Amino acid sequence: MIRNAIGHDGLLMRALQSLKAVALFAVLSLSAILLHAQQPSDTAAKHPTRLREVRVSAVAPRNNVSTTAPTQTISQETLERHLSSQLSDVAKEFTGVTIRDYGGIGGIKSFSARGLSSQFSSLVIDGIVVGDAQNGQVDLGSYLVEGVRHVSFTSSQYDGLLQSARAYSAGNLLSLESSLPTVDKEHPTRLRLAFRGGSFGLLAPSLAWQQRVTEKLSFSLQGNHTRCRGDYPFTLYYTSSRQDSSSREVRRNSQMHSTTLDANLLYRPSDQRHLSIKAHHLSSYHALPGPVRLYHIKASEHSEERLSFVQARYRLNLHAHSLQLLGKLQQSLDIYEDTAAPNTQGNFIHNDYRQRELYGSLCYRYTTPFGLSVAASGDAWHSSLLSNLPRNSHVSRSSLLAALAAEYAGDRLAANANLLVTAIADMPADAPQQRYPTKLTPYCGVNYTIASLPRSSLKARLYYKETYRIPTFNELYYYTVSHVLQPEHAHQVNLGLAHTRLLASGKGRMAATVDAYHNLVSNKIIAMPMQNMYLWSMANLGKVGINGLDTRVDLDMELGGVEWTAHLSYSLQCAVDSTTPGSKTYGHQIPYTPRHSGGAGLAMHSRWVDVVYDVMCVGKRYSLQQNTPQSELPAYADHSVAIGRQFVLRKDRKPVEITARFKVQNLFDVQYEVVRNYPMMGRNYLLVLILNI
Repeated sequence: MIRNAIGHDGLLMRALQSLKAVALFAVLSLSAILLHAQQPSDTAAKHPTRLREVRVSAVAPRNNVSTTAPTQTISQETLERHLSSQLSDVAKEFTGVTIRDYGGIGGIKSFSARGLSSQFSSLVIDGIVVGDAQNGQVDLGSYLVEGVRHVSFTSSQYDGLLQSARAYSAGNLLSLESSLPTVDKEHPTRLRLAFRGGSFGLLAPSLAWQQRVTEKLSFSLQGNHTRCRGDYPFTLYYTSSRQDSSSREVRRNSQMHSTTLDANLLYRPSDQRHLSIKAHHLSSYHALPGPVRLYHIKASEHSEERLSFVQARYRLNLHAHSLQLLGKLQQSLDIYEDTAAPNTQGNFIHNDYRQRELYGSLCYRYTTPFGLSVAASGDAWHSSLLSNLPRNSHVSRSSLLAALAAEYAGDRLAANANLLVTAIADMPADAPQQRYPTKLTPYCGVNYTIASLPRSSLKARLYYKETYRIPTFNELYYYTVSHVLQPEHAHQVNLGLAHTRLLASGKGRMAATVDAYHNLVSNKIIAMPMQNMYLWSMANLGKVGINGLDTRVDLDMELGGVEWTAHLSYSLQCAVDSTTPGSKTYGHQIPYTPRHSGGAGLAMHSRWVDVVYDVMCVGKRYSLQQNTPQSELPAYADHSVAIGRQFVLRKDRKPVEITARFKVQNLFDVQYEVVRNYPMMGRNYLLVLILNI
């Protein structure tokens, strides 16, 4: 069925062109309705006067039931109970997300979703996209979730018009919102001391300070230092079947240390105005354990990273008018060394890459009293990369994005649509300037309430989106043989149902969602060997068709004075190569994408103890484009259990809280690999102590 659906390219493309026309018509229609609604007729006399809307400056968590695109959110309270430290630990909990983990505490961790490559996925911190022009992907292991209010993921784009054009351009979005200072007049100062310790030499102390300066001004400072030896044991199997002999080895060259500093300034002169400024610095060292192969374990590589950025977000809400300004300056230094691999001069390899990005965004939204809003946003940024490589040592890119969007929210129907214009040009040092074709990409989504009862509701949602991905600097300029590459083009279609029901006792809620989707990626960029395995070329030769299904059930209830939460999720991804019919890889699952995956969890919260149990299941995958028994990675299940207790030492006006939590990860000591030849940790332990003053 999958091959037949992908094989009829002509019919499919005509259907996609029709959907694009529908999206364009939706934006124009909503805009026309808005203009008509603003005619100075007697409309105001026909409708009662409404009170002025009160707007909250903080960003509220998204609701997976009422959105046009599937959206999942994990709150700060849940993050603390699950003892999640790295952002990668949180991302793997989302349905449909695939984490590529190279092992260990300090291993690189990238994410992708619904069969789309990691370059289609973007990380958003406080409304601003994290950019990386060199690789086009973000290492989630470099970002901590301490001091985070909530983490959200959507397989398309978030609802709401007050967002940047750059956020509209992503195929998937992982969003992180920093916690706002909780200080007030009675408690102008808050301190949080935390200590994490665990297996394989993990030590991670942190300190957070919140301070109220005036009624309108407050700030927070946070620092974290993490250090780990990372010398964990693993089982080395001598055959891919894992049925023959094996030996017990220790993962070497895995030590790491990192220091993270965060500063947040919040200025709120009124309920209508809100300014937040964030400064972030990361300094880290990672020894890079190489791939584990028979009789050879490479341990001569390491990397260093220095990342700093300052960003600001300003929001203004005046009656029906809203304005958002975003700005960011980011720079980074990445150093890679291999002391066992000589370069052309006979010295060991030493590569350094310096990136800098200057970014600005403006968004304006107008809201009518009739549930209709329109918005326009424009983004501009300039990225540059300096390296010590002999070719293309200086590359820069200028990007301009503009979006026109409209949104309607009624009693039963919610709809939004937008059109995005993308214009990008490169200025490489050793090649002529390259301008990519200006592209217009649409989005159109609806959420309709089929049935609404006092205790339950049933909603249907549908969206269509096109995404346009420009090749990264690595793909364009740093392979042995370079070609002029065309941008990748993705079509995303989703149809889903969302059901909610209040429990009969009135002390609980159940929510269930099911979403079927189809993605088609054309002009896919593929690395191909030329004359030998040391001479590679990048070319637009690929086409991938993805059909899938995401389901999730969440349950929250109170029983006997104890709060219970549970969830169950399952994801089906049929992401197959459809480039050349009859080829050896045609119809095969793309590398490192499991066809089946899912998870389950059960948490209990009482006044005495918190207990959390989670299991994550991943089906078999393949490490190569051709699915053979030799390239197969076996399925695995990762279980974890966490237990915690909070103590209040003083119950006066300023209590002192002490929290102790303990977690066992990979409970059954399963030996598995996420990436071929990069073994993951077995059973390991984590202890967390937190003091809040």
